[in-house]
Amino acid sequence: MIDRIAFLGSSSTDGFTYPMLVRQAIAEAQLPVPEFINAGVGGNTTSQMLARIERDVISRKPSICVVQPGGNDAAHNTSAGNFSTSLRGILTRLQEARIDTRLLTLNCVPCKEAERMPLTTAYNNAVRTLAAEFKCPVGDVYGSMKAARARGENLIEADETHPNYEGYRLMSRVVLDLLGHGALTVPSVLKVDAHPGVIAEWKIRAIADAASPALTREQVATLRPQADWKTLTIPESEPQTHWWGEQTRQEGFALSLKRVAGPAAKYIGYAKVVCDRPQAACFNTGGHLQAVWLNGETIFQALEWTGYHAGKERIPVQLRSGENTVVIETGAEFFASLTAEAP
Repeated sequence: MIDRIAFLGSSSTDGFTYPMLVRQAIAEAQLPVPEFINAGVGGNTTSQMLARIERDVISRKPSICVVQPGGNDAAHNTSAGNFSTSLRGILTRLQEARIDTRLLTLNCVPCKEAERMPLTTAYNNAVRTLAAEFKCPVGDVYGSMKAARARGENLIEADETHPNYEGYRLMSRVVLDLLGHGALTVPSVLKVDAHPGVIAEWKIRAIADAASPALTREQVATLRPQADWKTLTIPESEPQTHWWGEQTRQEGFALSLKRVAGPAAKYIGYAKVVCDRPQAACFNTGGHLQAVWLNGETIFQALEWTGYHAGKERIPVQLRSGENTVVIETGAEFFASLTAEAP
C-alpha cells in the first residue's frame, strides 16, 4: 500500500500546487489518499537537492518519491555531466533506501528556452538515460507543456519563469498518469484546507530598521505586546488577488503584515497557545520565519533557505499545561503551526 509520497524539486514543487491537485483528484475519486510530503525548495539546483535528500526525503520514509530535477541548473550554467552526477546520486540514495522513484522532465519555459535549450535538452536526455538505467518511470512535463504551447495555451506566469495555474494542472495530469491514475480527472478548482494546528491569533509589531539586532533571550523573557501592536488573525479573511496567494492564504499563511502593521524590514509576533495538559508536539515553520521562541527558549533560527512551504522545518517541542507563549521574528510572510504530527 502506498501510504506516503514525497515530491522532491525546486520552486514548482515548493509551492505545492500540482501535488495538492493530485491529492484532491485521488480524494474525489474516493480512493485511499496517501500522505503527501513537500520536499521542494525554491531556487535549488539538482546538487542542492542531493545535499538535503537525507533530511527532506529519506528521514520521512516515503513509499514513493517523485523527483523533478534541473529547475535552476541552467541558470547556474551547470554542465550536463555535473547534472547527471547529482541526479545519479539522488537515484542511488533513493534506491538504497528502497523508495520507489518516479522522474519528471523539466518545465518548458518559453522565454528561457532559446538561450538555455542546449542545456535543457541535455538535462532532459540525462533524465531519460538515468531513468532507463535505474528503471524509473518518467513523466514528460516538458513535452506536454511544449505540445500545449503549440495549441496556443499559456501555461507560464507573468514572471516568465513559473507555471501558472493551468501549467500546474497540466503537471498534475502528468503526475496522475505517472502514479497509475490515468483515469482520474484533474480538478478544475483547487480546494484548500488550512493546515492543522495553525496558530490563529497574533499580536504583530513592525521593526522598520533593517539593522535592528535580533531579539535576545532576555528580551523575549519580558516581551509583552503593547497598545501599538496590531492584531492579526489566521486564516486571513481578505482574499488575495493572485491565485497562488489565495492558495497560501487558505493554507494558513500570514500574508498581510505590511498592510496590518505597516511596511518594515522585519516583524515581531507574539501568540499564546493554551493546553489542557503537558504534551509533546511539533512546531512547523514556513514562509520567511527567521527565529522562534517557545516559552522563552529558542527553538528555531533560520541559518539557510529551506523553502517556503508549510512544515519546511518540523521541530519537536514540549508544551506545558496552561499558557504557552510563542514569539517570532519574521519577514513579511510566515506560517506557524503546532501539531501532534508533522504536516
